[in-house]
Amino acid sequence: MNSFQDAHYYNLPSQGNVYTYVNLSLTNGTNRALFGILKRKVFCCEFTNDGGGGLIPAVKEVPFTYIPAGAEIISMDAFNRSSNRDNFIIGISIIKVTSEQCAETYLNVYTEQDVDENASLNLESIAQNCLMLELAFTPYQLYHSYVINQDHSKEVVWLLSGSDVKVHLFREDPQNHTYCETEIEGIFPEFNAIASIILWMDIKHTADLKRRITAYGCECGVSKMVVVDSFSGDTLQEFTEYYDAPVTRVGLFSFSKTIETQNLDILADPGWKKLEAVERKKMNESTPWHLLVVNALRVSAVFI
Repeated sequence: MNSFQDAHYYNLPSQGNVYTYVNLSLTNGTNRALFGILKRKVFCCEFTNDGGGGLIPAVKEVPFTYIPAGAEIISMDAFNRSSNRDNFIIGISIIKVTSEQCAETYLNVYTEQDVDENASLNLESIAQNCLMLELAFTPYQLYHSYVINQDHSKEVVWLLSGSDVKVHLFREDPQNHTYCETEIEGIFPEFNAIASIILWMDIKHTADLKRRITAYGCECGVSKMVVVDSFSGDTLQEFTEYYDAPVTRVGLFSFSKTIETQNLDILADPGWKKLEAVERKKMNESTPWHLLVVNALRVSAVFI
């Protein structure tokens, strides 16, 4: 900790919450941070090297459209749908109170159209292209993960926990250029029986993508970890812990460096069988995952 230095601080016009921070990992190895505040605004923070080992901070507001006056930002998330260029999709859930007993909630999905292969990240352009989905519940955490389709392709999806004690799954409909909500039961069976509102979820995959590890914490104090077969959707293992206060955050982490398989064709016959036995063993070696559980009133716990 002695090597850390204060690089920069910036006063935000109003506060955000635990769901309104997003890290954008660019393909050139740099990062940008997005901060959302309750009063409709989103800021981007980045650092550039001054050539002498120092960092030059830069903070600017990104004008995201379709966030109406009086609305508040609830949660944000983002992912890069390309492996060789910066083609980010950003999701923002919002709420607008229209009366004492009525509120409108939306999931806004932003993406840049027709991204050139050599183009740099243009957040202003992304912020102008919005798909607005009306919700029938109050959103909590917005999260992205992926599912393995029958053709062994990876499909990135949105997961949104809600006040209706459900996790909602949104998938892209490329033909109609939209997103639509899909039944989650057969795709993410770990969310079929939820004790109460999920405050935080975290999902990891094994190196060969055959197993999905899901952890989540609930408002009622329940924390759960489930291991699922990524291809069949069968639940393989599950562990549950009970606390007397809300579980505000969970995190799956490992001290091993894991590399996910990009070419899923090798997992199917005959490609998988063609791999040398040593290579198959390396890919099937189990990575030791650990679970951090943060409780609102009690000390945090780490399960190893």
